[in-house]
Amino acid sequence: LPSDTAVDGQWGQGTPAGGGVRGDPANDGDGSGGCFLTDNVSGNSDVDDGITTLVSPVFDATGLDDPVVSYLRWYSNDFGADPNNDVMPIEITNNGGSSWTVLENVTQNANAWVYREFLISDYVTPTNNMQLRFIAGDLNAGSVIEAGIDALRVGSIFCKNAPEPPSNDLCENATVLNEGSNEFTTLAANDSGFGVPIGCSSTNGPSILSDVWFEYTAPCLGTVSLSSCGSTDFDVRAAVYSTDCPNGGSDVYACGDDDCGTDFNLEFLALEGQVFKIRVGSTDGTEGSGQILVDCTPLGGNECPADLDGNGSVDGGDLGLLLGQFGGPGSADLDGNGLVDGGDLGLMLVDWGTCSG
Repeated sequence: LPSDTAVDGQWGQGTPAGGGVRGDPANDGDGSGGCFLTDNVSGNSDVDDGITTLVSPVFDATGLDDPVVSYLRWYSNDFGADPNNDVMPIEITNNGGSSWTVLENVTQNANAWVYREFLISDYVTPTNNMQLRFIAGDLNAGSVIEAGIDALRVGSIFCKNAPEPPSNDLCENATVLNEGSNEFTTLAANDSGFGVPIGCSSTNGPSILSDVWFEYTAPCLGTVSLSSCGSTDFDVRAAVYSTDCPNGGSDVYACGDDDCGTDFNLEFLALEGQVFKIRVGSTDGTEGSGQILVDCTPLGGNECPADLDGNGSVDGGDLGLLLGQFGGPGSADLDGNGLVDGGDLGLMLVDWGTCSG
């Protein structure tokens, strides 16, 4: 710039040539092979008797969310006749250079490329007429001043919001568990803060972590089965409580862990209308998703197996459950061939109507 006063050591662009022997960098900062340097020659080379200024091109920061400016800098001023008494101001303008605001005054002799990043709005209002300038100077008794700038960038801060926990993360917000297939997820779930009896664990201790909650009302007097077999993508376990929102001192009514691979498959007796809280989580805090298949089989056998929702008749509700499981395993597998398919649909239509007995 015309206002610069240095008699030697002006800024230039190129591959570092000094070999790193007099405070200058041996290599550029970002591995591209080039950077901006003061007096980029080998031997006795540095800024002498004044200032030299490097000014960036004009840039527009108005189209960015939370715009930031970043760069790698090199600065050395730790030997010579008057070491450690000079400074390199780095400044920003938002009005084409009419006024400048200091981002930092560099005095650090790191002998390394140092990464720096600044949120522009902390210093000036972002505009479409912005620049940076870097002023290296030898203003006191002679000292060796070497400076470098590399990887100058303008960008945005992007912060991804943490995911919300599932709606049934707390027992008080338990999701109703219905007959048939119920999808669930424990992604971003918190811990309830208490474990289960050691007898509920196959190998991994008594913890249930990253757990979610369900409420189930038994539709029959009989045996309730809960199964996640083959449906989850993590090591899952479950505990059943016959009390409202339990704590660490509450009895576990039933539990399951690693009953079919890393899934649970458990059964318990229930009275018609009895309400249970069911807790599903992992042994080690891992998270995932899956399905819980629910079935209540009346004592003495199920005389109406197509009544999937247990309301005493085979109707549209049962057909909906069957169609929801179509093509996979489920409680609607009436012929027991391992797949809910057209054969099961035929059996349901044969039983259509009010269950007898």
